[in-house]
Amino acid sequence: MIQKAAFSIIIPVLNEAQGIGAQLTYVLNLPNLRDHAEIIVVDGGSSDETRSIAGQYSVKIIESSAGRSRQMNVGARAAHTKHLFFLHADSMPPVTFVQDVLDLIQLETVGGCYRLAFDDRHPVLRLYAWVTRFDVQAFRFGDQGLYVPAEVFESIGGFNESYLVMEDNDIVKRLRKYWQEEIGRPLHDFTILPDEIITSARRYHENGILRLQVIFTAIYVLHNAGIPQEELKRFYIDWIVGRPVV
Repeated sequence: MIQKAAFSIIIPVLNEAQGIGAQLTYVLNLPNLRDHAEIIVVDGGSSDETRSIAGQYSVKIIESSAGRSRQMNVGARAAHTKHLFFLHADSMPPVTFVQDVLDLIQLETVGGCYRLAFDDRHPVLRLYAWVTRFDVQAFRFGDQGLYVPAEVFESIGGFNESYLVMEDNDIVKRLRKYWQEEIGRPLHDFTILPDEIITSARRYHENGILRLQVIFTAIYVLHNAGIPQEELKRFYIDWIVGRPVV
């Protein structure tokens, strides 16, 4: 890897052998990526070939106990830069990715993310992705990626490790609060980039597209109604097929 990266890409993984190679190949070949970024893959104890596949690439691999929030915090602590970008293992940023992050750094924003797109043209998924262009807290989730300056990330305490679900929505809310209350160096409010990050529709197909969207909506409503995270965890595990953590 390069000696002085401008930003760190943190990818939490757990049993992602099926797709991690394709993602790392794609990301490492984005324009100017190798000149500006380091990649940190945080493995949560995979039982498949995820770690050995990732080890074939020019990335840093570190271990953590499982849990996306915990893994992303561990990755942030291992970063050697002042700027962080959190990327899910099944998401592909646009070809403008490096310049987009450099623009966010220059803008001095409290944080930022992309609009969403799926690798599936189903009308419901297209509608769900389309609404992410709007600056509404209900539409801010981890599949969109997350940029945040390391200093700000540390100031708000990083991701809440008690969260199994809603951890990304929660941190964006806290970033906005930080922006509203910060009285020192002025920062721009949370920024939604005009381009799209493409994420896998795999879990929607595993659970049923309409069914899963109803479940996610219910979790969001319950979370904002003050239902304890432990109850949300049980709801999530009971109703959503597939790995519940990462």
